[in-house]
Amino acid sequence: MHYVYVIVLTCLLAPKTVTFGADVLPKTCAEKQVLNFLTEWREGVELPVTLPSLDVIQITSFENVYQGFGIKISYVTGDMKLEGVRNFTVQQLSLSSDYTRASATVRFPLLRLTSDNYTLKGRAYLLYPLSGAGFMNVTFQNVDVTVGITFVSKGGITQAGEINLNLTIGDVKINLANSSWPLNQVLSLRRMEIIEEYRSTFISASKDYLKFELDRVLGNTTTVDTIRTIANNYCKLTANN
Repeated sequence: MHYVYVIVLTCLLAPKTVTFGADVLPKTCAEKQVLNFLTEWREGVELPVTLPSLDVIQITSFENVYQGFGIKISYVTGDMKLEGVRNFTVQQLSLSSDYTRASATVRFPLLRLTSDNYTLKGRAYLLYPLSGAGFMNVTFQNVDVTVGITFVSKGGITQAGEINLNLTIGDVKINLANSSWPLNQVLSLRRMEIIEEYRSTFISASKDYLKFELDRVLGNTTTVDTIRTIANNYCKLTANN
Protein backbone atom coordinates (compact mmCIF):
# COMPACT_ATOMS: atom_id res chain seq x y z
CA MET A 1 0.00 0.00 0.00
CA HIS A 2 2.74 3.19 -2.52
CA TYR A 3 3.80 3.44 -6.39
CA VAL A 4 1.37 6.21 -7.20
CA TYR A 5 3.17 8.18 -9.90
CA VAL A 6 4.30 5.35 -12.17
CA ILE A 7 0.82 3.94 -11.81
CA VAL A 8 -0.47 6.98 -13.71
CA LEU A 9 1.79 6.15 -16.65
CA THR A 10 1.23 2.42 -16.87
CA CYS A 11 -2.44 2.08 -16.05
CA LEU A 12 -3.57 4.53 -18.71
CA LEU A 13 -2.54 2.05 -21.38
CA ALA A 14 -5.13 -0.62 -20.57
CA PRO A 15 -8.76 0.46 -19.93
CA LYS A 16 -11.06 -1.94 -18.09
CA THR A 17 -14.51 -1.88 -16.51
CA VAL A 18 -13.95 -2.01 -12.76
CA THR A 19 -16.28 -2.40 -9.81
CA PHE A 20 -14.69 -0.32 -7.08
CA GLY A 21 -16.57 -1.83 -4.14
CA ALA A 22 -15.42 -0.23 -0.90
CA ASP A 23 -12.75 1.81 -2.65
CA VAL A 24 -13.01 5.57 -3.05
CA LEU A 25 -14.88 6.91 -6.07
CA PRO A 26 -12.35 8.68 -8.34
CA LYS A 27 -13.01 12.30 -9.28
CA THR A 28 -11.11 12.45 -12.56
CA CYS A 29 -10.16 10.21 -15.47
CA ALA A 30 -6.56 9.95 -14.29
CA GLU A 31 -7.61 9.04 -10.75
CA LYS A 32 -9.93 6.38 -12.15
CA GLN A 33 -7.03 4.79 -14.00
CA VAL A 34 -4.80 4.92 -10.91
CA LEU A 35 -7.50 3.14 -8.94
CA ASN A 36 -7.92 0.63 -11.75
CA PHE A 37 -4.21 -0.15 -11.56
CA LEU A 38 -4.31 -0.57 -7.78
CA THR A 39 -7.27 -2.95 -7.94
CA GLU A 40 -5.53 -5.03 -10.63
CA TRP A 41 -2.42 -5.22 -8.44
CA ARG A 42 -4.63 -6.32 -5.55
CA GLU A 43 -6.27 -8.99 -7.68
CA GLY A 44 -2.97 -10.38 -8.95
CA VAL A 45 -3.39 -9.27 -12.58
CA GLU A 46 -0.12 -9.21 -14.55
CA LEU A 47 1.03 -5.60 -14.83
CA PRO A 48 3.33 -3.77 -17.28
CA VAL A 49 5.78 -2.92 -14.48
CA THR A 50 7.46 -5.18 -11.95
CA LEU A 51 5.89 -4.76 -8.52
CA PRO A 52 6.22 -7.02 -5.49
CA SER A 53 3.66 -9.77 -4.92
CA LEU A 54 1.06 -8.88 -2.30
CA ASP A 55 0.48 -12.47 -1.20
CA VAL A 56 3.34 -12.60 1.32
CA ILE A 57 5.85 -9.81 1.98
CA GLN A 58 9.22 -11.18 3.08
CA ILE A 59 11.04 -9.08 5.72
CA THR A 60 14.62 -9.70 6.78
CA SER A 61 15.56 -10.48 10.39
CA PHE A 62 15.70 -7.65 12.89
CA GLU A 63 17.47 -7.10 16.22
CA ASN A 64 17.13 -4.39 18.80
CA VAL A 65 17.06 -3.53 22.50
CA TYR A 66 13.82 -2.51 24.20
CA GLN A 67 13.53 -0.83 27.59
CA GLY A 68 10.31 0.32 29.20
CA PHE A 69 7.57 -0.53 31.72
CA GLY A 70 10.10 -2.18 34.02
CA ILE A 71 11.52 -4.43 31.33
CA LYS A 72 14.81 -4.42 29.45
CA ILE A 73 15.40 -7.02 26.75
CA SER A 74 17.59 -7.61 23.73
CA TYR A 75 15.87 -9.55 20.98
CA VAL A 76 16.43 -10.96 17.52
CA THR A 77 13.77 -12.13 15.10
CA GLY A 78 14.27 -14.59 12.31
CA ASP A 79 13.16 -13.70 8.80
CA MET A 80 9.56 -12.52 8.94
CA LYS A 81 6.45 -12.81 6.78
CA LEU A 82 3.77 -10.13 6.45
CA GLU A 83 0.38 -11.39 5.26
CA GLY A 84 -2.92 -9.65 4.60
CA VAL A 85 -1.53 -6.84 2.43
CA ARG A 86 -3.63 -7.89 -0.57
CA ASN A 87 -6.88 -7.09 1.25
CA PHE A 88 -6.40 -3.32 1.18
CA THR A 89 -8.98 -0.73 0.19
CA VAL A 90 -8.24 2.73 -1.18
CA GLN A 91 -9.88 5.23 1.16
CA GLN A 92 -8.64 8.45 -0.47
CA LEU A 93 -6.95 9.26 -3.77
CA SER A 94 -5.85 12.58 -5.21
CA LEU A 95 -3.76 13.55 -8.23
CA SER A 96 -2.92 17.13 -9.20
CA SER A 97 -3.81 18.32 -12.70
CA ASP A 98 -0.13 18.73 -13.61
CA TYR A 99 0.73 15.21 -12.34
CA THR A 100 3.40 16.47 -9.93
CA ARG A 101 1.58 15.76 -6.66
CA ALA A 102 -0.24 12.63 -5.57
CA SER A 103 -1.69 11.33 -2.32
CA ALA A 104 -3.54 8.24 -1.20
CA THR A 105 -4.85 6.64 1.97
CA VAL A 106 -4.90 2.85 2.00
CA ARG A 107 -6.55 0.73 4.70
CA PHE A 108 -5.46 -2.79 5.64
CA PRO A 109 -8.17 -4.43 7.79
CA LEU A 110 -5.87 -7.14 9.16
CA LEU A 111 -2.11 -7.63 8.83
CA ARG A 112 -0.26 -10.60 10.32
CA LEU A 113 3.49 -10.50 10.96
CA THR A 114 5.13 -13.79 11.92
CA SER A 115 8.57 -15.25 12.51
CA ASP A 116 9.35 -18.90 13.13
CA ASN A 117 12.29 -18.18 15.41
CA TYR A 118 12.66 -15.17 17.65
CA THR A 119 15.01 -15.14 20.65
CA LEU A 120 15.27 -12.71 23.56
CA LYS A 121 16.89 -12.27 26.93
CA GLY A 122 16.76 -9.59 29.58
CA ARG A 123 15.38 -8.65 32.97
CA ALA A 124 12.17 -7.42 34.51
CA TYR A 125 12.11 -5.07 37.48
CA LEU A 126 15.94 -5.27 37.63
CA LEU A 127 16.08 -8.74 39.17
CA TYR A 128 13.75 -11.14 37.38
CA PRO A 129 15.43 -12.90 34.39
CA LEU A 130 13.57 -12.98 31.08
CA SER A 131 14.01 -15.30 28.14
CA GLY A 132 12.09 -16.52 25.13
CA ALA A 133 12.54 -18.39 21.88
CA GLY A 134 10.20 -19.72 19.26
CA PHE A 135 7.26 -18.48 17.19
CA MET A 136 6.34 -14.79 17.08
CA ASN A 137 2.92 -13.60 16.00
CA VAL A 138 1.84 -9.94 15.69
CA THR A 139 -1.56 -8.95 14.26
CA PHE A 140 -2.50 -5.38 13.32
CA GLN A 141 -6.11 -4.32 12.86
CA ASN A 142 -7.41 -1.41 10.75
CA VAL A 143 -4.08 0.00 9.63
CA ASP A 144 -4.37 3.25 7.65
CA VAL A 145 -1.36 4.44 5.66
CA THR A 146 -1.51 7.92 4.11
CA VAL A 147 1.17 8.85 1.57
CA GLY A 148 1.72 12.20 -0.12
CA ILE A 149 4.34 12.50 -2.85
CA THR A 150 5.70 15.48 -4.77
CA PHE A 151 7.60 14.73 -7.96
CA VAL A 152 10.47 16.88 -9.19
CA SER A 153 12.33 17.16 -12.46
CA LYS A 154 16.12 16.82 -12.42
CA GLY A 155 17.84 17.16 -15.75
CA GLY A 156 14.52 16.57 -17.46
CA ILE A 157 13.97 13.28 -15.62
CA THR A 158 11.21 12.86 -13.05
CA GLN A 159 12.12 11.62 -9.57
CA ALA A 160 10.34 11.34 -6.24
CA GLY A 161 10.88 14.51 -4.22
CA GLU A 162 9.24 15.18 -0.88
CA ILE A 163 7.39 12.22 0.64
CA ASN A 164 5.01 12.54 3.58
CA LEU A 165 3.78 9.41 5.29
CA ASN A 166 1.44 8.89 8.22
CA LEU A 167 0.37 5.69 9.94
CA THR A 168 -2.52 4.89 12.26
CA ILE A 169 -3.24 1.49 13.80
CA GLY A 170 -6.60 0.55 15.27
CA ASP A 171 -5.27 -2.25 17.46
CA VAL A 172 -2.39 -4.71 17.72
CA LYS A 173 -1.95 -8.06 19.43
CA ILE A 174 1.47 -9.53 20.17
CA ASN A 175 2.26 -13.07 21.23
CA LEU A 176 5.72 -14.50 21.88
CA ALA A 177 5.64 -18.27 22.27
CA ASN A 178 7.66 -19.80 25.13
CA SER A 179 8.42 -16.43 26.69
CA SER A 180 8.94 -15.71 30.40
CA TRP A 181 6.28 -14.13 32.55
CA PRO A 182 5.34 -11.24 32.41
CA LEU A 183 6.34 -10.48 28.79
CA ASN A 184 3.08 -11.33 27.03
CA GLN A 185 1.09 -9.71 29.82
CA VAL A 186 3.03 -6.44 29.46
CA LEU A 187 2.75 -6.61 25.67
CA SER A 188 -1.00 -7.06 25.97
CA LEU A 189 -1.51 -4.17 28.37
CA ARG A 190 0.97 -1.72 26.83
CA ARG A 191 0.84 -2.77 23.17
CA MET A 192 -0.28 0.55 21.69
CA GLU A 193 2.27 2.55 23.68
CA ILE A 194 5.06 0.19 22.63
CA ILE A 195 4.05 0.40 18.97
CA GLU A 196 3.97 4.20 19.23
CA GLU A 197 7.63 4.20 20.32
CA TYR A 198 8.56 2.56 17.01
CA ARG A 199 6.42 4.83 14.83
CA SER A 200 9.14 7.27 13.77
CA THR A 201 11.56 4.44 12.94
CA PHE A 202 8.98 2.69 10.80
CA ILE A 203 7.92 5.86 8.99
CA SER A 204 11.51 6.86 8.22
CA ALA A 205 12.36 3.41 6.85
CA SER A 206 9.15 3.30 4.81
CA LYS A 207 9.81 6.69 3.22
CA ASP A 208 13.34 5.68 2.23
CA TYR A 209 12.07 2.42 0.75
CA LEU A 210 9.26 4.15 -1.14
CA LYS A 211 11.59 6.75 -2.66
CA PHE A 212 14.05 4.04 -3.72
CA GLU A 213 11.32 1.97 -5.38
CA LEU A 214 9.69 4.95 -7.10
CA ASP A 215 12.98 6.12 -8.57
CA ARG A 216 13.78 2.54 -9.62
CA VAL A 217 10.49 2.14 -11.49
CA LEU A 218 10.58 5.61 -13.02
CA GLY A 219 14.12 4.90 -14.24
CA ASN A 220 16.05 7.56 -16.11
CA THR A 221 13.67 8.23 -19.01
CA THR A 222 10.30 9.19 -17.53
CA THR A 223 9.39 12.88 -17.69
CA VAL A 224 6.40 14.86 -16.47
CA ASP A 225 5.61 15.84 -20.06
CA THR A 226 5.50 12.17 -21.08
CA ILE A 227 3.12 11.34 -18.24
CA ARG A 228 0.92 14.35 -18.99
CA THR A 229 0.72 13.62 -22.72
CA ILE A 230 -0.21 9.96 -22.25
CA ALA A 231 -2.78 10.78 -19.58
CA ASN A 232 -4.41 13.60 -21.56
CA ASN A 233 -4.54 11.61 -24.78
CA TYR A 234 -6.11 8.62 -23.07
CA CYS A 235 -8.69 10.70 -21.21
CA LYS A 236 -9.69 12.45 -24.45
CA LEU A 237 -10.01 9.08 -26.16
CA THR A 238 -12.25 7.60 -23.48
CA ALA A 239 -14.35 10.77 -23.32
CA ASN A 240 -15.17 10.42 -27.03
CA ASN A 241 -16.19 6.76 -26.72
